[in-house]
Amino acid sequence: MTIEALKDSYGKMKRIRLLEEKINEEFKKQLMRTPLHSCIGQEAIAVGICNHLTKQDTIYSNHRCHGHYIAKGGNMRALVAELYNRETGCSKGRGGSMHIIDRACGVELTSSIVAGTVPVATGNALAYTLKKENNVSVAFFGDGASEEGCVYESICFAAVRKLPIVYVCENNFYAMYTAMEKREPVKHIADKFSNILKTYIIDGNDIESVEKTAKEAIAYARNRKGPVFLECETYRFMNHYESASAKDFWYRDMKEWEAWIEKCPIERSRSKIIEMNKNLETQLKDIDTGIIREINDAFEFAINSEYPAPKDLYKGMWA
Repeated sequence: MTIEALKDSYGKMKRIRLLEEKINEEFKKQLMRTPLHSCIGQEAIAVGICNHLTKQDTIYSNHRCHGHYIAKGGNMRALVAELYNRETGCSKGRGGSMHIIDRACGVELTSSIVAGTVPVATGNALAYTLKKENNVSVAFFGDGASEEGCVYESICFAAVRKLPIVYVCENNFYAMYTAMEKREPVKHIADKFSNILKTYIIDGNDIESVEKTAKEAIAYARNRKGPVFLECETYRFMNHYESASAKDFWYRDMKEWEAWIEKCPIERSRSKIIEMNKNLETQLKDIDTGIIREINDAFEFAINSEYPAPKDLYKGMWA
């Protein structure tokens, strides 16, 4: 990656990180009445993938979706307003943290149902094929979700029909509190699917590795050569959900956590940029300052926004 590309990705990752940290801080005040799952530590995957998607390409995500939404070009004000259940939220205040939709930027659906969006993303890829549209569908899910039957079924169907879809498994090695080695007989999640479709196993905390692989995988799918499975190895720095301490080591080892902190994707990018040009350190600080202003503005906007009107409670509900 060029230094300009690295700076761009650094800014996008830092934007997600600082926003998530602010959300976590404000969440403690109990004004956000929504479950919360932080993606801190996993920012390179969202940014690296979405950097190679067009506005018309669509993504589907899970309960840890804020980074995906922002990386795809989502509106920060609308996201924060959604966390406060305000009418100005991207889901009109009805969805909260885990149920985000914003078709203006190609965020079709996020869901708290584990692996629930994978078949939907696959169906959307089928629609692209039937309509002869040159778009790609992307499904983000975790290592635990890969154990759901619908993931295997979706992958088989996509492979048979050569659908334009990329399955992105963010392997942070824990399904809630259960380590991967206690659940899986394989070393890599991708090993379960490598005889069905094209697979990659990459360092999900290295933005350059994610960018390079994403570019190749998305082009492969877009050219109707078939679906692709990306296993991005990463780690969540926070706990499974935000009301629990990140340093609650009853289910994971402190040394393991500290080792992954050293692999922070943002710090790795920052170090690479400074190594390439020491004079850019001030520019990176300016980037951070601008992001903080944007975040403060988003929270002010959200808090001052109106709640949905009681008369509109059932508006948009179909079941």
